[in-house]
Amino acid sequence: MALTKVIGDGTGTIDNLTVADAGTIGSASKTNAITIASSGLVQLTSTGIGAGSQVFQVIDDGATLFQIRSEDGNVSFPQAGAGIYLGVTSGTASNLLDDYEEGTFTPTLIDSGDALNASLSVAIGQYTKIGNLVNITISITVSSRTSTNNQVYIGGLPFTSSYSSTAGRAELKVSGSYINFDTGYTFVTARITHNETAITFIMNGDSVAQENFRGHDIGGSTTIFVSGAYYTS
Repeated sequence: MALTKVIGDGTGTIDNLTVADAGTIGSASKTNAITIASSGLVQLTSTGIGAGSQVFQVIDDGATLFQIRSEDGNVSFPQAGAGIYLGVTSGTASNLLDDYEEGTFTPTLIDSGDALNASLSVAIGQYTKIGNLVNITISITVSSRTSTNNQVYIGGLPFTSSYSSTAGRAELKVSGSYINFDTGYTFVTARITHNETAITFIMNGDSVAQENFRGHDIGGSTTIFVSGAYYTS
């Protein structure tokens, strides 16, 4: 027969508490309890906690360090900069995964003289940020624009780029249709340089120097797809 014992009135201090194999701390029915199985498995069982409320917390000096929500089982670290150390036995900053985010953004098509006046029938941006690496996909379709000789950019990136050197940059994959290439040029590349929220386009070809991708290279129905990743702080 199981032995149930109430220890103290909640106002005292217990220095040591030993629970026998398959023992339970909490309700005798084990509906709201900590159960320790003979195998060593520890189970925290609860009922009646509302969705989104916390079912388990680790608190140090009044600050919540770690918590698990009921219903969905999501884990959160309420303290700024907290995360999970991966692949190490002792924590180092380079092994700390402290950020993950998914979202969308609205890309813009602009030029260096603010004279492109592009209207976009499609402007879709999607990103996933893992640590300091941002993966993006962009799709735009131009419905109208003003032809210019100015350098063309896609603006509106969700995070500002950051590299260890101002010479650092990300090279992205570009494809599209209805692009008015200058003579000798056959494809476009894209890059994100240090401390930018915009993508720069460059024209390329065989046996020719790289050239700026300009407003007059965009037609009234130009479609551009961009995908790749870049670093942020």
